[in-house]
Amino acid sequence: MSDYECPKCKTEYDASGSHKDDSGEYECDECGFKFNVEIGFNGVYKERDKWLAMITINGKSRRIGLFEKIEEAVAARKIEDEKNGFHMNHGKIR
Repeated sequence: MSDYECPKCKTEYDASGSHKDDSGEYECDECGFKFNVEIGFNGVYKERDKWLAMITINGKSRRIGLFEKIEEAVAARKIEDEKNGFHMNHGKIR
């Protein structure tokens, strides 16, 4: 089992930190997408100087939007969770 995955292409990695750069972001070896796994909100990632909200439905990832503030990205993700019938514990570590 992997510790995290690229939100764009779903390449899985372990937490060795070998893909982490000086800014604390990870760069995917497969697609080059930069993301942060330490934010703590399911489906919300730092993308350069903005916040990206994403959701995966039936195995397909979809960008919800790019936001100036993390709170906006989290709110957008929560709305999509509700629209798609996700339980409030969806994506949480058990």
